[in-house]
Amino acid sequence: MNGKTFRNRLLASSVIAGATFAVVTAPAVAQEEEEAVQETVLVTGSRIAKQDFVSNSPISTVDAETFELTGSINTEDVLNTLPQAVPGFDRTSNNPGGGFATADLRGLGASRTLVLVDGKRFVPTTSGGVVDLNNIPASMIERVEVITGGASAVYGSDANSGVVNFILKDDFEGLEANLGYESTFEFGDAQFYSADMTIGANFDGGRGNVTMNVGYTYREEVFQGDRDFSNVALGDGTDDFVEFGSSGVPAGHSFSNFTFPDGTTGQAIFSDDNPGGVRRWINSGPGNDRYNYAPVNYLQLPQERFNATTVARYEITDTVEAYGRFTAAFNLVPQQLAPTPAFTSVTTQLDNPFLTPEQASILGQLDTDGDGAITTFVGRRMGEVGERRSNDDFFAFQVQTGLRGTIADRFD
Repeated sequence: MNGKTFRNRLLASSVIAGATFAVVTAPAVAQEEEEAVQETVLVTGSRIAKQDFVSNSPISTVDAETFELTGSINTEDVLNTLPQAVPGFDRTSNNPGGGFATADLRGLGASRTLVLVDGKRFVPTTSGGVVDLNNIPASMIERVEVITGGASAVYGSDANSGVVNFILKDDFEGLEANLGYESTFEFGDAQFYSADMTIGANFDGGRGNVTMNVGYTYREEVFQGDRDFSNVALGDGTDDFVEFGSSGVPAGHSFSNFTFPDGTTGQAIFSDDNPGGVRRWINSGPGNDRYNYAPVNYLQLPQERFNATTVARYEITDTVEAYGRFTAAFNLVPQQLAPTPAFTSVTTQLDNPFLTPEQASILGQLDTDGDGAITTFVGRRMGEVGERRSNDDFFAFQVQTGLRGTIADRFD
């Protein structure tokens, strides 16, 4: 059945039920008072035709005003503020990350959160069915409905943690243009630029509507080295924050259980800055020998996005409506990591001509079996070839059309 018929029947049922309840339980004087009648019943765009706290599994609704007041350019920024959502991939997801934004309800993973647009599945970004929220234009959203219980009974295992249903505007009339700019106040970076335009019109006495939207978004990159709190990597296997040598050791051979001149034993290193001998490996603290990979990693991923959406509907009869939607989006999101690490163990002959006499003599201390060879660990960052960079280009489009309504007053 269509929205009007269903709404009218629910209203009639509410009035009848309310009147019956009043006759049975209320005194005579109460019957003369004006009865409270629920004016509207809002039917959602999903198959779950209840909402908010009146359903068995409460639905949280985020309306278009929330997006407007927050000025959010990307929809995940608003969804991540909900208590039932755990932030998934977003603008900060450089490693791990795939260049897309996700919804993650109850922390069960994006592949267990079903994303719908007008109650229907949207184009997935990955083979696991994960949807990139960047492809849904924020300015076209009428409301977002989030349900976290019982959805898998309707939609299957990809809705184990819940459903996020984006309802797009299909009754917009007029012209709206938006320009947006965002930047950090202290540093003047991390800039956002956005522009979009929405145009819509009713026709045939309001029986039909066509709404179109086009938009462009540009997001500037920010590196971890641009902030004091992220400029230094956190030490793996240590109990505290460790400065991973801002100078660092770009290449070196290290070996453990070396006996130093003072009689102590520890990990030693041959390094590029000490070609004539060995020194003790500095694992943590100022001037340590670890590589500081943080500064060249993204703190905020850059992004460039184009999108276009058209939604149309027409009431053929009082009970049958034709509808259609076209969505297209192009996203470019680069990612960047520190130069490739090359870590391996190698066996070195003590008569290797590339060893200095001092090095050969020192390494000889480790040749306990007398075979003229020892095994050392070699670690190096391939700085000459630059950082590891990947460009995630994703183009998606979807076309949907059909008829919806009531058949013989019994089936929808």
